[in-house]
Amino acid sequence: MKKYILYGIVLAVGAIVAALILGDIHKTSQIAAGIGGALLILTMLFSGVFVNGDRLRANLATESKEQRERRYKYEEKFLFMSIPCFVVAILFYWLF
Repeated sequence: MKKYILYGIVLAVGAIVAALILGDIHKTSQIAAGIGGALLILTMLFSGVFVNGDRLRANLATESKEQRERRYKYEEKFLFMSIPCFVVAILFYWLF
């Protein structure tokens, strides 16, 4: 999972660079939080939090073990990629 944290760091640095290109360092927290929020929404989509209990139970009953493990891996990847973006967003919010 270290690889995906590094991907998240690259995305967070990209948010800083994008804010510098825009000429407003204060936008860094908004851009980084937007990227982290998008990754967090993808995590929630893969985990199934947007469906009701009956649908989730049916989905879990019909998927194979390999499909479930693949879905869990995607959840972890997107979650670990979102963490550095949120850290940068919080730091730049407090610093600037």
